[in-house]
Amino acid sequence: MVLTVFAGIAEFERSLITERTSAGRLAAQEKGVRFGRPPKLSEEQIALGYRLRDEGTSVRDIARILNCHHATYIAQSAHSCHPLTATKHSSNSLLTSTLTIC
Repeated sequence: MVLTVFAGIAEFERSLITERTSAGRLAAQEKGVRFGRPPKLSEEQIALGYRLRDEGTSVRDIARILNCHHATYIAQSAHSCHPLTATKHSSNSLLTSTLTIC
């Protein structure tokens, strides 16, 4: 019987912890805190990558120049706002609206 009471108290405490954590996370997001790993490439590096890509440089060569993996360059350049990305994906309205908001 004592163990059942302790288990109930532990479950209640765990739910309180979850609520406080969620509230803190929402408050931080409203303040503009970005969660997760920081981006490997800066906006200047991504802009350089776009310029090199427009000049005909391969993605792997661009990644070598920027000192990152080619998948990293592709992923981070997809989240960046570049005018060519918005026009290249104009057939996909959801993607275009996402890219043109930037």
